[in-house]
Amino acid sequence: MAFTRLHADHHGWACHPAPGGDRPVFAHADYLVSEPEWDRRDLLEAQGMTEQVAALAPRVRTITDGQEVFPGVSVRITPGHTVGHAEYVITGGGRRLIAFGDALHSPIQIDHPA
Repeated sequence: MAFTRLHADHHGWACHPAPGGDRPVFAHADYLVSEPEWDRRDLLEAQGMTEQVAALAPRVRTITDGQEVFPGVSVRITPGHTVGHAEYVITGGGRRLIAFGDALHSPIQIDHPA
């Protein structure tokens, strides 16, 4: 699983145990998190997300800018929304898609970015 950032709405249920067990839903998956985002996980803990961080920790694999994380998928570290926000550039068949998480939460942010 490749996260764009560690806000709860982006890693959410990946931290919860599978029904009837105490293992995470994706017990054998690596959780890809940008190195700067993981380095500042203390920011999440300060928001009361200590349990979620602890649940992710054993499966986290940190990734760096430009790294190919899957065939045809590379990461770009794009800090701003969070310290280690990441986007994923997916290429294949002569095309490219950039998956970047949330760009905007509301149309009002275009007229009033502050």
